Amino acid sequence: AVMESRYINVTPPHRKWYALSVEQTLFGPAVVRRWGRLGAVGRIRAEIYPTREMAAEAYAKQCERRVKRGYYTEPGWPRPPDR
Repeated sequence: AVMESRYINVTPPHRKWYALSVEQTLFGPAVVRRWGRLGAVGRIRAEIYPTREMAAEAYAKQCERRVKRGYYTEPGWPRPPDR
């Protein structure tokens, strides 16, 4: 993963987690979203973009949306980008 962030929302009745990453796939760069209730496996969705820059921009927008919806960064995250 190029970039990765994890968010949680523990306020009742939510108790949810959300993870975002930018990853290289066979079809190009993708923003991979994983989410679910705490303690559950959850769901995964990948959105493919033509360029890495467009994927990074979409990643940043999704991060902003999570914070606006009451999620906060899980302790120890975000990790620095892989090199």
